[in-house]
Amino acid sequence: DGCICRRVSSVSRLFVVLSCFTLFESIYLVYQVIQMKVKAISRSELDYTRQRPTDLAKVHKNVDPNLHPFEKAREYTRALNAVKLEKLFAKPFVGALSGHADGVYCMARHPSVLGCVLSGACDGEVRVWNMSFRATTWNVRAHDGFVRGLAVTPSGDSFVSCGDDKTIKLWQLDPSRAVIGHEFGELSLLESRQALDAEPDAKLPVTTWHGKAPFTAIDHQRLSTRFATSGTDVLVWDRNRSAPPAPALCCCCCSCLCCCCCCCSC
Repeated sequence: DGCICRRVSSVSRLFVVLSCFTLFESIYLVYQVIQMKVKAISRSELDYTRQRPTDLAKVHKNVDPNLHPFEKAREYTRALNAVKLEKLFAKPFVGALSGHADGVYCMARHPSVLGCVLSGACDGEVRVWNMSFRATTWNVRAHDGFVRGLAVTPSGDSFVSCGDDKTIKLWQLDPSRAVIGHEFGELSLLESRQALDAEPDAKLPVTTWHGKAPFTAIDHQRLSTRFATSGTDVLVWDRNRSAPPAPALCCCCCSCLCCCCCCCSC
């Protein structure tokens, strides 16, 4: 009985010591937490909330290359993975054109100038690129929402764009500012862009057409002033008219959209 009592008392003292150690450790941890300078993360809703449904969502992006030392390596890897199709059509990465704040949805090229390329983004911005310098020579906020299609006219002095805002816009395009230092001029890239921005009407559309539904694509005919758009309907437009021509009806007593001259069933 004496041995059992001594063992029980020893175990009790051990539990008391462990409890005191745990208590002291907890108090020490709480003291350390109190001494720490905790920085709370907070932000204002006005910094990222849109005031109107038509406003663009604010995206915070830091383009400083010093803060992203592995940006080129990551973009190089992504570009290689994007062009690989079962390792059959893989091509070496040449370069990247940076400048759009949102994803690029559509592109178009100049019919006669190889160094002139146009791109439309999901935030409504259209950019004209100089492929020799891999830089933007002209940009504009063309539409509210996605830019769904771009097409350069056969003459090459203008281009048309369409978007989710149910509009088609005709823009002036000067190839001499798209390929600087070649046969079109000797101005530097910066001087040409500054001269273009100084013009008051440089970023205003020449003509605007309004549709009844959002457009999904656009293409221009090679030898005329007509262009076609797709959406809920496929429409053929003329740059010299304010609206697409009405569809031709049959000359008989039916309302089908056909070109025959006898009765038919649609």
